[in-house]
Amino acid sequence: MPLEYRPLDDDSVRAYTDALQLYDAYSEARAERKKYERRMHWQNNAGGYKYLVATSSLNGRRTNKSLGPDSDDTRKIYATYTEAQANAISRLKALEAQYERVTRINRAIGVGSAPSIVVDILRELEDSGIYKKLIIIGTNAMYAYGAAAKVRFDTTVTATQDLDLLWDSRARIQLVSPDPEGLLGLLKRADPTFRKLASQGYTVANARGYQVDLIKRNEGFNAEIEPYQPWKNEQDFWAVKTNNMDWLLSAPRFSQVIVGVSGKMATMHTVDPRAFVLFKLWLSEQSNRDPGKARRDLRQAHAVKDLVEEWMPHRSFSELAPFP
Repeated sequence: MPLEYRPLDDDSVRAYTDALQLYDAYSEARAERKKYERRMHWQNNAGGYKYLVATSSLNGRRTNKSLGPDSDDTRKIYATYTEAQANAISRLKALEAQYERVTRINRAIGVGSAPSIVVDILRELEDSGIYKKLIIIGTNAMYAYGAAAKVRFDTTVTATQDLDLLWDSRARIQLVSPDPEGLLGLLKRADPTFRKLASQGYTVANARGYQVDLIKRNEGFNAEIEPYQPWKNEQDFWAVKTNNMDWLLSAPRFSQVIVGVSGKMATMHTVDPRAFVLFKLWLSEQSNRDPGKARRDLRQAHAVKDLVEEWMPHRSFSELAPFP
């Protein structure tokens, strides 16, 4: 069977390597800036006394927290915070300019192959913090494997019109939803045309027909009582229970910065490529699987298997737990 991928040329590898270095610094700067989103200021109370107040905003609601009356300690807190905030803003602004430059280079050279919508969704998930409990499974994971090996898969083997999000529902996410509409709201930040399908409560689609499915495990002693939404919200979409997701959740994780056709970058969190191969092989053998999808599953399994054996020989299939 011929290889389903080809190595990137030298210019693309060099550009991609430079982009990765820049993206690491850019991501750190964005995370640092989020630490200083609160506005700290002085405010007089009804009695005329001056207090240091920290103002936060979430989902359009503003909250104020008093940090204490004017004193040497609160002045020090104010000075330290405002200086660190200014430095974080300045550093991010400089790196944003560099990121835009690298994005243009990526687009001009054609470094990226991932669909823009995938990259945009990943960025929103990363910003929200929920990416720690959501992993990408299915065809789109191949963009992470290809990026790690500096190869590009044949578009006929990676083409898809949906994105599968596997949610680790074993423990509730200890986060406040960053959007009033929950996970659907985050997807709308990537593309405002996303809407929940009335016929399928676990699927949303945008105006171009691109779909996102939320999936959860169907195994485990407490699977029946686990929540169906990352954040309880009537407007949000639900996770559909799927077999053998417990095995995928237990498989080693794999993270990789990918580049989209637009030149933009994002970090994809998915499963180890060996787990991808075993899962796709299992899918291709299911008697109720659509024949066309089964043949595609088998083709993708062989494509990633070849990639691992050629470019990731340190990942031995014998080290991976057998598929149930």
